[in-house]
Amino acid sequence: MTMKTRSFLSFCAALVLAGCSATGPRFTPTDAPKGSALLYVYRPDSLTLGARTAAIEVNGRRAVGLKNNGYALIKLTPGKYEITQSWDSWLGDNTKLQQPISVSLAIGADSVTYLRLGTASSTSPGSNASGFSMTINWELRQMAVKQAVAELSSTNRVELDAKFAL
Repeated sequence: MTMKTRSFLSFCAALVLAGCSATGPRFTPTDAPKGSALLYVYRPDSLTLGARTAAIEVNGRRAVGLKNNGYALIKLTPGKYEITQSWDSWLGDNTKLQQPISVSLAIGADSVTYLRLGTASSTSPGSNASGFSMTINWELRQMAVKQAVAELSSTNRVELDAKFAL
């Protein structure tokens, strides 16, 4: 393969991956309106499943298709919520990947909550040449304000689904 061909293929791959990332406005912190609550659900930039859209549901209703390097801002009334993530379907999907993950949140008035969609990895003894195997799992995790704001600073907003309402 010539250098010109490699350069062209690399350029095409970069275009494809760039098209799969969020493109809205950059994150800016916001205070919760009096008597309400805000939920930021975000997904830092990652090559792992970077081309896939994460479906985020709030109490069983689809709220947003969260793209790589994106965040969604959801205004809520104080209360208990079940936030669920699954992947929008692709042909040939892995069954384990299609199992939704959920987290329960109790959200108070005048509060801002940060929920991160990311990966957690673990290693275990394996039978391959290196002697171990690595497992990568997706997780929804509530984050501390300082870390969340630092990670959110490089993300772009994704608009909520037009039909979303609680």
